[in-house]
Amino acid sequence: MSDNFTEDKISNSTGWLAKKINSSKIIWLLSLICVFLFVAEFFVHRHAEMGVDEYIGFYGAYGLIGSIFLVFLSHQIRKLLKRPEDFYDD
Repeated sequence: MSDNFTEDKISNSTGWLAKKINSSKIIWLLSLICVFLFVAEFFVHRHAEMGVDEYIGFYGAYGLIGSIFLVFLSHQIRKLLKRPEDFYDD
């Protein structure tokens, strides 16, 4: 009985995210959440502490710029931490 279970487990090894229909559902859900949050930004009163954070889309642009900065920073750190290709060879 345990052999059948392991065979079924191996034959069905693709995860739920690997199926095209599930990944497109997630993309649609995330897109709807983004649209909802963008529309909600027009109706929610924000208590801005600086003058620039009261503009619409500021936090989205701030997050995008921060993410791009982290990618460039990680490329520079990689240059410092990179090992030669034969580093672990005996």
